[in-house]
Amino acid sequence: MKSFKYLVIALILLSGSTLFGQSIKSPYSVIGIGDLNFNGLVQNQGMGELGIGYTSRRSINLQNPAWLYRNSLSTFQVAIEGEYRTFSTTDVTEAGTSGSLRYIAFALPLISNRLSTSFGVLPYSTVNYNLVNQETQEESLVEYQVRYQGDGGLTQIFWSNGLRITKSLGVGVKARYVFGRIDNENIISINDADLASAYTSAFAETHTFSDFNVTAGLSYRKNIFKNHAINAGLTYDLNASLSGERDELLQRRNIAGQVLRTDTLVIDESVNFDLPNSLAFGVTLEQFNKYSVGVDIRLQDWVERGGFEGGATVYQKTVKIAAGGEYTPQFDDVNKYFNRVAYRMGFTYEQLPYLVKDVKLNDFGINFGGSFPVGGISSIDFALKIGQRGTLDNDLVRERYFRFVFGATINDRWFIRRKYD
Repeated sequence: MKSFKYLVIALILLSGSTLFGQSIKSPYSVIGIGDLNFNGLVQNQGMGELGIGYTSRRSINLQNPAWLYRNSLSTFQVAIEGEYRTFSTTDVTEAGTSGSLRYIAFALPLISNRLSTSFGVLPYSTVNYNLVNQETQEESLVEYQVRYQGDGGLTQIFWSNGLRITKSLGVGVKARYVFGRIDNENIISINDADLASAYTSAFAETHTFSDFNVTAGLSYRKNIFKNHAINAGLTYDLNASLSGERDELLQRRNIAGQVLRTDTLVIDESVNFDLPNSLAFGVTLEQFNKYSVGVDIRLQDWVERGGFEGGATVYQKTVKIAAGGEYTPQFDDVNKYFNRVAYRMGFTYEQLPYLVKDVKLNDFGINFGGSFPVGGISSIDFALKIGQRGTLDNDLVRERYFRFVFGATINDRWFIRRKYD
C-alpha cells in the first residue's frame, strides 16, 4: 500500500507543472470562455460520463452531490489527462497533442452513511487554439496573414456536501469558485515581397474572471428484487453570470514577437458571461458489487441565457445523453485478480451550445475504462474516449480525438482512534 501512495505522490509531482495547462486543443475553443470541461472523475468517463444517477462507495461523485453521503470511507482521487486530436478541413489535416492535471478531489464522512463532504480542484473551461488565415486587401490586393491564437482557461475550486434525510432520499449542494484568465490575440503580418516588413501588428484581448455558482442535487435509492437497487438522481445548476474584466491592447511587435509599442484601447472594463440553467436527470440499475447500467440526460437553454452580453455568437438549446455501465466479475475473488477488476464502457452524445456559420455542431464519443484494485479498497483507474465533433460542411473543421485519463483512488479510514497499539 505504501508503494501505491508513492505512485500517487509521483503522479501529482509529474503533473504539477501543467496544473493550469491546456487539456483540450481545439479551434472551437475560440468561442466564449472556451470548451467547458466535464465535471466527473475517471470512473464516470469510462462509462460515457455517466454520473447523475450513479453511485459508488469507492469513488467520489462530483456530478451529483446528493450521493456523497454514501462515501463512508475517506477518499482521495487524482488523475492526469492526455489527448491526441486531428483537425480536418476539405483541404488539409493537421494534428496536435495536449495534456494536464485532470483533477484532485477529497471526500470525508462526517456522519457515517448520513453526511459527507467533498472538496477539490479541476478545470472549468479551456482555451487553446492557433489558427492562420491568408487574406487579401480588396482595394490594394496586398496579401497578408492573420494569426488567431489564444490560451488560458478557467479553474474551479469546489466544496460539496451530501445528506441522507430518509432511508432512500438524499440531498446535496455544491458551491464552486471559478477563476482564471483567457488571452486572445490577432496578429497581422504582410506577405507581399515588395511591402514585407520586419514588424507585425497585434490586437490583444484579455479576460479575467472570478465568481461563484451553485449546483443542487437530489438522490433516490430503492432496493428491489434480490441484491438489486434502482438509483435515480436529479441536479439543477442555477443560472449565473461569471463576472470579469476585459483589457484591449493594440501593439507593434518585431518578427521575434517582442513588443515595441503598446496603445491601450480598453482597460478593466466590466464583462459578464451568462451561464444558463442546467437540468440533469439520471437513473441506473445496480446489482450489488456486480454491475451498474444507466443513462443520464442534461438539458440547457443557451438561447434564453448564454454568452457575453451583446456578443455575436449565436446559441441554441442543447441536450447531452450519456449511457454506459460497469461490470465486476467477482469482487471478492482472492484467486483470480482480474475477476476483481471493474470494467466500464459507454457512449456520449452532446450538442454544442453555439452555432458556427448557422451550422449545429455535435460531439459523439465511445468510452472505455477500468479500475484495478490495489490494497483491497483502493485502485488504479483509467478511461479512454474515441470521439468526433464538428463537420466538414460549410468549410468548418472536423475534429477526431483520442483522450486518455490515468488516475488513482485511495480509500482509507481516517480519524479513527486506535483501540490497540
